[in-house]
Amino acid sequence: MKRWIFIVVLFLPLISHSQYFSNGQDRGSIHWKRISSVHFEVIFPDGFETQANHVANLMETSYRYTTETLKHKPKKVSIVLHTETVKSNAFLGWAPSRIEMYVTPHQQIYSQDWLEQLAIHEYRHMVQLSKLEDEMPVLLKFLFGEQAAAVLTAVYLPFWFIEGDAVSAETGLSNAGRGRSSDFHRELRAQVIEKGIYSYDKAYLGSFKDYVANYYNLGYFLVGGARMIYDKVIWDNVLSNVAEHPFSLNALDKGLKKSIGLNKIQLYDTVFNHLRSKWEVEDQLLERTNYQQITNNGKEYTDYKFGVQISDSIYLAEKRSLSDITSFVKIHKGRKEEKLFVPGYHFEESVSISDSFIIWSERLSHIRWYHSDGSLIRLLNWKTNTLKEYKFDNKLFSPILSPNKASILVVEADNNYKFYLSTINVKTGELQRIYHNENDFFITPSWNKDGTEIIVVILRNNKKAIVKIDLKTKKQFTLLPFDVQEVSKPIEDKKGNIFFIGGFTGIDNLYVLKGDPPKIFMVVSSRFGIADYSLKGNEITYSNFTSSGYQLVRANIDSLKIGEFDLKLNSKEWNIADKISNQEPGIIDFAADDSVSYIPKKYHKSAHLFNFHSWAPLAIDPYNYNAYPGVSVMSQNLLSTAEFVGGYRYRWQDKQGEFYSNFKYFGLFPVVELEAVQGNRDSYYYEVQKYQNSNNQIVIADTIQKEFSWKESNLIVKTYVPFDFSKGKYFKKLQPRIIYKLSNYQGDSPVPNGFPMGSFQTLETGVYAYQILKTSVKDVLPNFGGVVDFSYSTSLKGVANFGNMVAISSILYLPGLMKNHGIYAYNGLQLKKQDEYSFNDKIKIPRGHQPILNDKMYSFGVNYIMPICYPDKNIGRFVYFKRIKLNAFYDYAYFTGSESITKISPYSGSMKSTGFELTTNCHLLQFIAPFEIGLRYSYLFNKQSSFDFLFNIEFTL
Repeated sequence: MKRWIFIVVLFLPLISHSQYFSNGQDRGSIHWKRISSVHFEVIFPDGFETQANHVANLMETSYRYTTETLKHKPKKVSIVLHTETVKSNAFLGWAPSRIEMYVTPHQQIYSQDWLEQLAIHEYRHMVQLSKLEDEMPVLLKFLFGEQAAAVLTAVYLPFWFIEGDAVSAETGLSNAGRGRSSDFHRELRAQVIEKGIYSYDKAYLGSFKDYVANYYNLGYFLVGGARMIYDKVIWDNVLSNVAEHPFSLNALDKGLKKSIGLNKIQLYDTVFNHLRSKWEVEDQLLERTNYQQITNNGKEYTDYKFGVQISDSIYLAEKRSLSDITSFVKIHKGRKEEKLFVPGYHFEESVSISDSFIIWSERLSHIRWYHSDGSLIRLLNWKTNTLKEYKFDNKLFSPILSPNKASILVVEADNNYKFYLSTINVKTGELQRIYHNENDFFITPSWNKDGTEIIVVILRNNKKAIVKIDLKTKKQFTLLPFDVQEVSKPIEDKKGNIFFIGGFTGIDNLYVLKGDPPKIFMVVSSRFGIADYSLKGNEITYSNFTSSGYQLVRANIDSLKIGEFDLKLNSKEWNIADKISNQEPGIIDFAADDSVSYIPKKYHKSAHLFNFHSWAPLAIDPYNYNAYPGVSVMSQNLLSTAEFVGGYRYRWQDKQGEFYSNFKYFGLFPVVELEAVQGNRDSYYYEVQKYQNSNNQIVIADTIQKEFSWKESNLIVKTYVPFDFSKGKYFKKLQPRIIYKLSNYQGDSPVPNGFPMGSFQTLETGVYAYQILKTSVKDVLPNFGGVVDFSYSTSLKGVANFGNMVAISSILYLPGLMKNHGIYAYNGLQLKKQDEYSFNDKIKIPRGHQPILNDKMYSFGVNYIMPICYPDKNIGRFVYFKRIKLNAFYDYAYFTGSESITKISPYSGSMKSTGFELTTNCHLLQFIAPFEIGLRYSYLFNKQSSFDFLFNIEFTL
């Protein structure tokens, strides 16, 4: 048990953070309903009944299959459906346990219905964590509730296993899955062949120096690769070993040792050595297309995508690298680059570039509700540098300008899981639906040469095809028949040939459909795959992948060896996927089981305000990342609109205990927080003790310390509105706030004169705002931005008067002298009108100094932060160093004050310090959350200096 307490304390910040994992809220005015099946409760917005019923059937079918290879059947679980967001995602939350699904599909979907994908992948996560919870010692569940499994998962299970096992399930239980997708293999395949196999720590924990594939890719090859090489399902026993040995820091390795005789690092080496041998042989047999490179070979990973030839000497493309945020660039002769525009966070498939315009789609944040966002279509005339924007609540993807520049073609998804081809009038911004087929999902459409037809990839019944749609007759003409295949981005040339990207061979190459009936010809054979292409006359410009990113290259069609391509003879064998499928109970046929009709009922938000999921023999504070001896209980409702934590804690610094509770409600337009604390407090004061002789003369006068105690009760009511104005390249937020505090002091022992016995009140109003430029991977700070915080605090009626205080502070971010260096300057000013008491300081004081009583203070600080090196080195399994950085600082503050409210003995002065902070971004014990650890040296200009240890955990997974 001592080891378990050590684990809880060591990883307390992450554990506390995970207690209330909330990814935002839906509109507060939504009326919710629920469907209850045997193993699921589906919670959904009113109007989504048909698809919610479908989800319930999908999940019941998934339940029978996804549980088999882990040999565990979870308890009933709730599923929350978010229907009004443009985001495509889903996640399993634990503590409380639930699955949340964002039902809008994305444009890079593989050959399976989006909801079916989520039914397999997300429920496999539920099986993983439920198995841990059920098989761990009962004592842990009794002591900690659901958070015991959350802690066990966070500490022991690497993300590559969690996601790799789910990707293996989605692949093995279907005819598609990411394990059969070419672009899912591309990054690791290129890295291993061109740069070799990275160390385990680098492959899992990442790097600032090199691009590293994410843990979905890594996990699939480790989890699936182990199943293929050892021809058995090993992960059931491994997971059981972790659950049964919660006090062993190497439980995962021990489980692997028992199953296959290897630990995780040895497994990593074995799998990737096997893959390297296979990939190198395949690479040697490839016949590659010759091309001319347009862009430079950079010193670091850089992507050039969506390239278009404007003239013989000018190209346009989108560029991003580890050091640079995404931008549109013009590439001149001699490979010189000119930055044109910096877009916001757009959908990866959405950029279309022509000889005058660049058009793309971005997520448009709702001013308040995170799950009620919309689409922002942006049209840039790069020649005149004029920008048009079209804002929609609708969910729009893959915009492309018509040949006559009068309309924009988009894929539209509504809130009821229906999909359309729609157009936007360039002049008026009017959105019009022009085509809909009940069973079709549309992917990466394009216009034909005269704008009378649309060429598009259609997903129907888990198969993809390329079709042509006549806009006048609304008839479909199939060009590439429906099959389980990965094809995208069809474009018609001036001769009527249809080019497209296909992953038939396990590598995304460029193909063309010619003739009647159409036959397939391979145009470009790439070493690792292509992502985008454009046509101009006989020239093809495309993004060719390498281990250092996508290069922009060109080829002349007339010089290419174009041969007819036989799908049957060249179909890819997916060894890992096929082995996994053979080990599973079978391919899930969701259509065969979509027959049960459930009766929806109203879901009463008020009746489900509290959902107590965890408790602990510790007083855990998830908001301040600390813990005390005591007890605590935690609640979070399924809609993530209400959070509660409360209990009793013993504060060792005060040697006193207190009861506490904190409730937050996010379901209204303003957020409301209530906090109540009641307990005992101890302090002391100094009193002059006088001793007299028999003649009543004072012979000794001594200052003694006298202790006293009191009972303290505090009620804090806080309300604020988190306005989100983010758009384009800037994050923008405005948050006005009001904080009311009611305190009551009751003395338990003689207290000093003037001690406030009774009740008193304070009120704070303020506003917090920022506008910050998005950052690149290597940036230590944003290159530009500002933060402002203003507050006014005053006393209300009561036995104590704190006067009032005005405080304002700001931070300005500026670029440094070199790329990825950063400057931030801090300014703060506070003015106090003191009474018997004084408000606490709101602004920073120079580092190394102690606070001082003041009625006015101005504070200034400047920091220059720069990376020193990127070691990518580990010391055993203890620590992995990713980056070392230096911050040189100078702080200054000027203050005035007095010894009492009557301004007796006024004083003034200044505080100054300078020094440096040397820190490292690292990972401890191969833990996925990055730590920042370092040392601060401060020189105080009074011949004094100090050293401080710096420690932080960054939640940037």
